Amino acid sequence: MAEESKKPVEAAEPQEKPKPVAALKVKKKKNWYPIISPKSMGQKELGEMPLFEAAGGLNRKVEINLKEVTGNMSDQNYYLSLKIVSTNDNHLHTEILGYYLTSAYFKHVGRRKSGRIILSFLGVSADKKLVRIKPFLSTVFPVNRAVSAALRKKVETLLKAELIKVPFENFVLSLMSSKIQSETRKILSKVFPLRELQIKSILLLGDADEKKIKKVSAVEEETKEEETEEETTETVEKESEAEEDSEDEVEEE
Repeated sequence: MAEESKKPVEAAEPQEKPKPVAALKVKKKKNWYPIISPKSMGQKELGEMPLFEAAGGLNRKVEINLKEVTGNMSDQNYYLSLKIVSTNDNHLHTEILGYYLTSAYFKHVGRRKSGRIILSFLGVSADKKLVRIKPFLSTVFPVNRAVSAALRKKVETLLKAELIKVPFENFVLSLMSSKIQSETRKILSKVFPLRELQIKSILLLGDADEKKIKKVSAVEEETKEEETEEETTETVEKESEAEEDSEDEVEEE
């Protein structure tokens, strides 16, 4: 009996702890939220945006082909830039940031044998918004530096005068209807024959204040000088090409 009591007691096998069950990850689905045009454009539905929640769309920029807004095929070369500023009943409400001409159309116009003037300047709207306007003019014939300067000054004066009369969004709507371009072109054609007058782009920079205007104006002056030098070079090249063509014609005769 004593020997039996001396036998070692076998240790109990350790029990395996149950592994924790990983929580199932549920993927949240995105929903489609309608984008609504500004009040000045009738608050129409322009499209939809996929979001987890409507608030996720705030401050996002949206670009829509102008043809989709107006229904006019002639507007397909322009894009309207909007910003989502509020949500209401799961609708994304927007304001106008500006609009711009497609680069493909701009390049197409630039290939024509005519003068081309591009400029950029600041303006202030009636609702005190600072705006960057970039118009471009296509003339029937190449222009010299003096004519280019006269057209630049005139178009800047006319567009700034129109902008200060109305709120920014109203100004953009007038540009979308080509009303301002048509009236401005008639006046400029008295200075030099124009083939075309378009707005390459217009952009809202924010509320107008003196510090911001001075800062942007300093950069603007440098840009103007560079653009003038480029246009002068283009004009000289075109004039020399025209002279070479005329000399070739004389030799053929």
